[in-house]
Amino acid sequence: MEFLETVCASSPAQIINTICDSFHVSKWDEHIDFIVKNKDKDDKLLVKTVILLGETISCDNFVGEVDEEEEQAEWKDREVCEKQVKILTRSCRKDFLELLTSRTSFWSLGKGKLPMEKDELERILVSLHSFCQAVIYKLPYLGKDLLPNLICTAIGILAGSSQQNPSLLQQFSSLQQKIQEINASFESEKEMVVKKGGFTPEFERYLHSKEPPQDFRKIEIVPTLQELLQDKRPFLRPNKIVGPYYSPEHYLDVQFRLLREDFVQPLRKGVEHFLENKEEYLKTKGKQKFKNQQQDASVRIYTGITLDHADNSKEISGKVYLFKLPLEIQRKVNWEKSKKLLPGCLVMLTSDCCETAIFATTLAPHFDQDRNGRENRNKDMDPRRLELSEGILRVAIEKGEEHLEKHLNYIMFECEAYFEAYRHNLAILQKTKALNDESAMGKFIVDANSSIGIPSYLKNYRKNFKSAEKAPLILPFDMLVYGPLSEKNVRYFGQGLRQIVMAQISLTSADAASSAEEWPASLIKTEMGLDENQYDAYKGALTSELSIIQGPPGTGKTFIGLQIVKTLLLNKRMKVGKQSGLPCINLNAVVPDSPILILCYTNHALDQFLELLLKEIPGLDMIRVGGQCKAKMLSGYSLQEKRHKMKMLKISRSEEKFLYSQVMDQEARISTFQSEIQQLENPRGIFCFQNMYSGGRALLKVPRSLRQLLGSGEWLGVHRDVSKSVELELKEMVVKGMERGISTSTAPQKKGKPKRMGENNRYYGDNNKGNYDEDYEMDELLEHRSADGYYHHANLLSIPREEQNQQSYLANCSAADCLEVSRRLDNEIQNRSRRGSPHPRDLYQLEYEKEDYVNRAKILAAIFDLYQCGQLYLPNGDGFLQLQLVQPSNAQDVGEESAEDDDEEDEEEEEEMEYIFTEEYRGRGVHSLNIKERWAVYFKVVEIALDIGRKMMKEMEEDLELLRNKLKEEQQFLDGRLLSKVDVVGMTTTGTAKNQLLLEIAKPQIVVIEEAAEILEAHIVTSLTKDCNQLILIGDHLQLRPSTNVYQLEHKYHMNVSLFERMILNKLTLHTLKTQHRMRPEIADLIVGPIYKELFNHPKVLEYPSVKGVTKNLFFLTHSQLEDTDVELQSKSNFYEANFLCGFTDYLLQQGYKPSQITILTTYTGQMFLLKKLISASCIGVRITCVDNYQGEENDIILLSLVRSNEEDKIGFVGIENRICVSLSRAKHGMFIVGNLESLCKISKTWQKIGEKLEAGRNFGKSLELACFQHGNKTKVSERSHFAPLKLGGCGLKCDMVLACAHRCPLYCHAQDHEQYPCQQRCEKRCEFEHQCHAKCCQKCPPCQTYVLKALVPCGHELAIPCAIDPMFYPCPRVITKELTCELKHSKDVPCHVDVKSVKCEAFVEKMLIRCGHTRVVKCGDPMNLIRCDFEIDHIFPTCKHSRRILCYQKGKVKCRDACGQHLGCGHQCTLSCHVSDDPTHKIYVCREACKRVCILGHACISKHRCYGRCPPCQTLVPKSLECGHEAKLPCHKLPSTHKCTEKIPTKVPCGHEQLVRCGMKVEDFKCKAKCEKKCNFGHLCGVEHACHEKCPPCQTKVMKNLGCYPNHEALLPCHDEGLGYMCMEQVDKELACGHTVKDECYLDPGEILCSELIFRKYLECGHERYVVCFLEEFMLCQQEVCRAKRLETGQLTQKNEKEME
Repeated sequence: MEFLETVCASSPAQIINTICDSFHVSKWDEHIDFIVKNKDKDDKLLVKTVILLGETISCDNFVGEVDEEEEQAEWKDREVCEKQVKILTRSCRKDFLELLTSRTSFWSLGKGKLPMEKDELERILVSLHSFCQAVIYKLPYLGKDLLPNLICTAIGILAGSSQQNPSLLQQFSSLQQKIQEINASFESEKEMVVKKGGFTPEFERYLHSKEPPQDFRKIEIVPTLQELLQDKRPFLRPNKIVGPYYSPEHYLDVQFRLLREDFVQPLRKGVEHFLENKEEYLKTKGKQKFKNQQQDASVRIYTGITLDHADNSKEISGKVYLFKLPLEIQRKVNWEKSKKLLPGCLVMLTSDCCETAIFATTLAPHFDQDRNGRENRNKDMDPRRLELSEGILRVAIEKGEEHLEKHLNYIMFECEAYFEAYRHNLAILQKTKALNDESAMGKFIVDANSSIGIPSYLKNYRKNFKSAEKAPLILPFDMLVYGPLSEKNVRYFGQGLRQIVMAQISLTSADAASSAEEWPASLIKTEMGLDENQYDAYKGALTSELSIIQGPPGTGKTFIGLQIVKTLLLNKRMKVGKQSGLPCINLNAVVPDSPILILCYTNHALDQFLELLLKEIPGLDMIRVGGQCKAKMLSGYSLQEKRHKMKMLKISRSEEKFLYSQVMDQEARISTFQSEIQQLENPRGIFCFQNMYSGGRALLKVPRSLRQLLGSGEWLGVHRDVSKSVELELKEMVVKGMERGISTSTAPQKKGKPKRMGENNRYYGDNNKGNYDEDYEMDELLEHRSADGYYHHANLLSIPREEQNQQSYLANCSAADCLEVSRRLDNEIQNRSRRGSPHPRDLYQLEYEKEDYVNRAKILAAIFDLYQCGQLYLPNGDGFLQLQLVQPSNAQDVGEESAEDDDEEDEEEEEEMEYIFTEEYRGRGVHSLNIKERWAVYFKVVEIALDIGRKMMKEMEEDLELLRNKLKEEQQFLDGRLLSKVDVVGMTTTGTAKNQLLLEIAKPQIVVIEEAAEILEAHIVTSLTKDCNQLILIGDHLQLRPSTNVYQLEHKYHMNVSLFERMILNKLTLHTLKTQHRMRPEIADLIVGPIYKELFNHPKVLEYPSVKGVTKNLFFLTHSQLEDTDVELQSKSNFYEANFLCGFTDYLLQQGYKPSQITILTTYTGQMFLLKKLISASCIGVRITCVDNYQGEENDIILLSLVRSNEEDKIGFVGIENRICVSLSRAKHGMFIVGNLESLCKISKTWQKIGEKLEAGRNFGKSLELACFQHGNKTKVSERSHFAPLKLGGCGLKCDMVLACAHRCPLYCHAQDHEQYPCQQRCEKRCEFEHQCHAKCCQKCPPCQTYVLKALVPCGHELAIPCAIDPMFYPCPRVITKELTCELKHSKDVPCHVDVKSVKCEAFVEKMLIRCGHTRVVKCGDPMNLIRCDFEIDHIFPTCKHSRRILCYQKGKVKCRDACGQHLGCGHQCTLSCHVSDDPTHKIYVCREACKRVCILGHACISKHRCYGRCPPCQTLVPKSLECGHEAKLPCHKLPSTHKCTEKIPTKVPCGHEQLVRCGMKVEDFKCKAKCEKKCNFGHLCGVEHACHEKCPPCQTKVMKNLGCYPNHEALLPCHDEGLGYMCMEQVDKELACGHTVKDECYLDPGEILCSELIFRKYLECGHERYVVCFLEEFMLCQQEVCRAKRLETGQLTQKNEKEME
């Protein structure tokens, strides 16, 4: 009652506004709850609520009966209507309406606790009619379900009243008829809105009024298999683009479910597609199989995936699993450009056709890890994709890890959506508090409130300065003291020569920016270069808590954003001055100290904005969060760099270092422990259990008598002294194992060490190698998909750790140790041999010792090789040792143990379990066991140690995960503190989702979002914190909109409507920039009209130069050449368009344009790759990209390929208005488009308008006209071949222009200046002696080369020499005879100018060589010490003693080249030359002959490998008997016990059918596929066709059943229906409370039946008598004239009421 009195106001609009505010809306819900819960106490509250709903809330305002103008005049605003609907929806609760129906019926009978007058009842019915009428017309789909009973009750009351109200009855009947019409059209309308892609407003309101089936905060983000298989549609409600949401919970629920469905639906459809075509997927093979799997672009299906192994990871929690891709996928896909299996995708794997499933996310190998292993193989490929090219897929399991098995083939479903971005955003939506009642942005985002005030920090400024009515805002420029400025706009500093200009923000007025006096507008526009629209946007952003700035192409929205941020930074407290590079002012600034958050959708856009900001404010204190920054200018502003520069608290730092050291120590322990477990899994010797973690614990579990024996190898037949041979029994056991082959006994089955993937795989990365550059750029694709990883690389000082070097094997008891000792002995033998001649006994002793170690190594290697292959015939170790619980020594110990906590109790229980000998061997003693039994016991102890080790490993991994989480939380806290101390923080929307905790700690109060119209609303909301007090959205919703993974969600559920656009649709203040500074007028005119209402041109665009070589600066080349489809990329291409644009690009470059001035845009990825393939090498530097990646960028010349051209006139998303806008608004000087304009205009009205503009300007045609400005010739081109004659960019004629040198240009017509083409004709100049120059005209004249006769100095010989050479310096070439300076005075003919001292005597003479004494014929002038003696001699090599004839000078320089020829251990001969001094015993030599070894069963090695390589397990197929008795052909190395028999045996299953069941399968697990023949409890056969193993539905057989109301009443009901809710319609006699008996339906309660019998009544007051209806006996008054006149006289009833009573 108090609530109703509180909300009541003078007008309905005020009441509605009061109830709908954030406080009273919850009170209204509590009010309705109170009425429902206290329904039996008092009716007054219910009556007042009904009257309020009917007379005030509904107010006869419904669509269809009130004219639109009258409605607007009454309500003044659409928001009131929306709030009215909100209240009606909250009032239409089923329990409340049921209570209202029952109480209304009681009131009409006078049975209510509240005395009800007739006129009051009529008022209630009128109010009910108003309420029902408003609900039906505003919420028809809700009203049709909830209001029929209430309307029928009202009609019954009015029809049964003695004084009827025909008009009101007719109105209720009309409502009933309206409900019937809604029901009749509901199903068809529902199908219509679902199919045609648009919900009606009524249907949307109906969807929003429905209660969600579960709390969205409890929904798992990763889907379940059951969710993917169910036929039921998910509960979704469209994004409410107009009007408010009911509450923050309602808003978050809608956004969460839509965002989650965006990645779940493709996976659901992929599973559905697979199950529908399951046989085709499983039957097809090879390339056809892979091709068939690419039917659905949103999901990809792969078959033949196998699990290889699991690894521990430092990057993520848990294990990383590596799967092997089939060879055809590995070869088929070009991983350099493919979008398949990108990091961060969600995949589902199943091995049983979707009966069970494993959900996982794809991962990329860590950069360091990948570079170390694969850098030399393919340096060009991105390291994050290189692993996939080798067939390795790395994933992290999200769900279903228990279903993983190594030997199964998996089918994998891949959803191409980036799951990691969804995961983080969905998690934030589930826990965010940014939209609660205290948040500043909630009223806009949830309530769509159009009332925008000043930011809250300005309100706090007023609180701090109570007398202040205005806040000073410093503007980002200063000026000299001149011009008229108000004192309130000026602050002086320094010597008073300069002044700071300020604006005054009103803290009291509703519009803080409305007062023009407080803002020096003209000065701001002049100094900052703003036009009127930019100024309004600038002013509005600084004074509003929410500002929306729309910037059409080229209008400078980024420039405005920079100026806004610059002004805010200038007005920050404690930050003005030194770091900003702006003047320091002693002023109480109004902007808070918290950082300003800059958000962008892509890393490229973020880097671009932050670079511009740094240029505006050098030295800005800023942090750029994220690891994908490519800008060099921002390299010093990353979070990692700032960590080193910022001084943090010492306590926090020490805690971080302590946690980091703990993590590193735990990782080291796990690494050591993991190697120990790997040794236990693959034993190669006798373990020293005392030196092992798990081995030591295993010894404590075994009997004491075994512990000491297991400390040495003698008990197992292996002596520590290698001179003593192993026991004979052990040798015999090994030999029998080799001879016996594979045993079918109960030998222990051990799996070998898992082979790492990629070791034996071929590398196919180069098969599809090409010079591809992604239009999406692989780095851009992967920019959000790589883990930031900076929490794993904290750059902290690691604490040094001591490596644990423990011996795992007993001395001389492992093959590796024995081989190592033998190598050392061999080296010792060789060293002693080189040093001299040692005593023969010493050498023989060493040789014998070495041979002992080699033999020991062979025996041990054979033992453990046989054990690994299961060929070592041993008894079962379980037959010797059994597990037993050891009781405590006394009761006191038990009491003490019971007092400990649960964890300690578990540990105690584990320690009390130990192994003892079985009864069979307990009395024999350990020494009585034979050698086989001892080895069986040993391997049993190894298994015990392995089980203990795995348990300990799991516990250590859990501890490591806890430590990592603590370290991450500590680092995030420190990073958040770091962010809170800077001025600006730059992040992408994905980065904010990943690092939400950092923002919660940093608490940014001002958020600026660039290109906000391109971002999904959910991504923006998750980027905001509860501390956000000012939000600035900059973008353009008429350009690119948010993109979704599911097309249906865009158009049916409005998911592509951004928060930016939704705020505009809800009439929030919008600042639109209208002056473009980019495009020349004719280009800008294309989008004015079809897209934008108006767009003005800045004067500078009128001065743009025309494009060289063409007659038009804007042209559309139309054609009808058909497109192609790229199956691999799921994209389109058009060869004609790509070929033409490549030729046109060459032509433009020859006009003198730089490659950076030209950009080729296309609308499809396939066309982009085709363009890059066809373009010539001369066009390097011309950017080729897709339209979607070019928003916000521009260039001088744009070449646009639209691609689409087909017989069906399908244009796809080329017809989307937003993409058209971006495509046509990138060019500055010229734009040239190629496409099928006729097809575009047929389908798209926007293209039709653009086509009309092109036609009006004659800017389209089937050929492009080129112009030669020299000759005036014009050439039309429409194909690439047409550019061939125009090689130099001209018209094809001779240039023939007179050059500066007076020659005529001999080239063909060219576009560039002659400076680029130097004259190649002969120079016409002459020297002083009139000789003509022989150089080219363009070259500088060289010295004259004309030959003339001159006398040389000093010899006097005459000779023809070049004119320019002086005879004094010219060497005389005439040949004369001169005497040489040699001992024999030989003569020689030499040129005249040559000095004989420099001439070497070439005469041959006999001389004796000094070194060897041989006499040889040599040249007279050759030095004796350099002459090589070529006399042949017999030479004996000192090392090998081989003899050979060599030249004398080769003595001591050549090596023996005789063949070694020594037979190796493998049987082959050594192929090297003599190498006595280098590896004489062939220890290092590697035999490269083909392997000819055989396995132990005599099968030749079929693997083609070199002799030195290790043979893989034998793959020869041999028939083997399985344990079940069947025979199968298995690889030689494979144990029959590891093979699952595939034979199918006719077996009778529990249901009674005989089915073919796979051998070894339990019949209880078999799912019978026969037709169900089960019967219900009453013997009826199942009437539904389904498989026998499926659960039968309830029996539907119709049988007669006794209803229980009367013994003889029966009804035909389904067998499963007990008839409890069935209404028996038989007519029976009912005795009423009044005593009368009436016939009525059996199911009716006598208390609800109104007795209509006529009874004779005598009125006691007057004594008159009359017949009355029994149930109206109390209400029907005496109608005698005397009594009626008496009532009128006394005023008990009026005449009107008297007539109504009658």
